[in-house]
Amino acid sequence: MINAFFASEVVRVSRLFSQDLSIDPTKLIFQPFWETQRVKNFDCGVIELNDFLNTDEVEQYQKNKLGQTTLVYYEGEVVGYYTLSNDGLRIDYVKTTKGFSKLGEMRINQIPGIKIGRLAIDNKWQARGIGRSLIQRIAMKGFDTDHYGDVACRLLIVEAKEQAFNFYKKAGFQFTYKSRKEKSKLKHRGTRTMFFDLWELDYLKSIR
Repeated sequence: MINAFFASEVVRVSRLFSQDLSIDPTKLIFQPFWETQRVKNFDCGVIELNDFLNTDEVEQYQKNKLGQTTLVYYEGEVVGYYTLSNDGLRIDYVKTTKGFSKLGEMRINQIPGIKIGRLAIDNKWQARGIGRSLIQRIAMKGFDTDHYGDVACRLLIVEAKEQAFNFYKKAGFQFTYKSRKEKSKLKHRGTRTMFFDLWELDYLKSIR
């Protein structure tokens, strides 16, 4: 039933992602990465994220199956991109989160998910709702077996930088349990592991 629900290109938008958009999200075009001059002009304000597209790093990720990068176009211009891979979170990381406590009684070591390795929006197109539109699209992939394959997926996972904490929290992400490792990452790298529980999407609750 879930697969059929996502069969159409037009789906209900979760309240988490609904907002006043200054663009038409139906005009966003998604294409696998390839090197073009338009990518060279991409600038999201973070050198590391810019360089990922402007060096051979992205090609190495693609070639070695470490992450699949999708370019996002609007009106012929690259406005953003994201890189995805498979991942999982150990039960210990979500043991204090409502809805996961009972999973600790099951014989599983980790909860499967999609890893958002990178997600960036060009400076000129920020604060227009594109970022949340991309999160919406990625969330759909977790339940769309036609696109993601017959693989279980419960979470979206991201190693978020401090400047992105608020963006992800507004999109419904939560911090994992603040373990010693997480405290160290925040101190030395300025990152925290965050996750989004796909079962919390209101349009999925209605069909469960």
